[in-house]
Formats: sequence, C-alpha cells, structure tokens
Amino acid sequence: EIGGGDAKVSYSEKEKAAEIALKKDNVTLTVDMQSAGLSGDMFKYITVCAKNANGEAVKVTVTYTYADGTCEKTVDILSDALFNAETAKFFDASGEIVSIAFTIHANAGETVYFDSFVLTPTLPAAENAEAVRVGAANLF
Repeated sequence: EIGGGDAKVSYSEKEKAAEIALKKDNVTLTVDMQSAGLSGDMFKYITVCAKNANGEAVKVTVTYTYADGTCEKTVDILSDALFNAETAKFFDASGEIVSIAFTIHANAGETVYFDSFVLTPTLPAAENAEAVRVGAANLF
C-alpha cells in the first residue's frame, strides 16, 4: 500500500522490480503482514534489495510493527547502477508481525527500484539472502 498520491508505482519489465517514482520526498510503503502468521520472535532480520535510478545510495527506514509495539531501523543501500542489499536487525521484536513499513528517503522526482525484502531468523541467513537477492536482481 502507498498512501494517497505520494508515488507512482508500477512494474519495470526492464529492471524486473517495482518502479517507484516519488511525487513527494520520503515516501512510505506498508506491507500488511497480519494474515501471514509470522513471528517477531523468530524473524529478527529484514534484508532489503533496491537501487536508485540515478545510481545514488538509497536510505530506507524499516518500521517493524509487531503485537506489542514497533521497532525502527535505517539501512543504507550502497550507490551503484546495480541492485544492492542491506539488512536491518530487530532484536527487540516479539509476537506476531503486524506490518512492515519501508520509508524511502529520496527526493520528489527521483525513481527507486525496489526488488524485494526477505525475512530471516539468523545473521548467516540474512547474509545469504543479501547475496542471493543481489545476484538474482542483477541477472537481467
């Protein structure tokens, strides 16, 4: 879900990813996780794979809402013409995951490609997810 007319979201066939053209600064995307039945006790890592169309670094704040509260972490995805990934760590999360919000810190008029996010239970799994997602995203 994207609030109001904050961004134009489409699928880029060329990039094989969501194309998010920001109409205002710092757009937030929210993923409803309520029906997924996933636990913040188990999934402590969220790996985000994205890139800015202009090749600049992408800063994304991940807000993890769970049964008893929220946690927020910011990741910096490296500048590059190719996709990169970074992992946010949520050691304080517990209970059912209600939603995950991604605030893309970019200026109005910029385009960001969002390939994926992956939930993992351990650091080695998160590191593997980073390598796998980046590899898969850059195959095209």
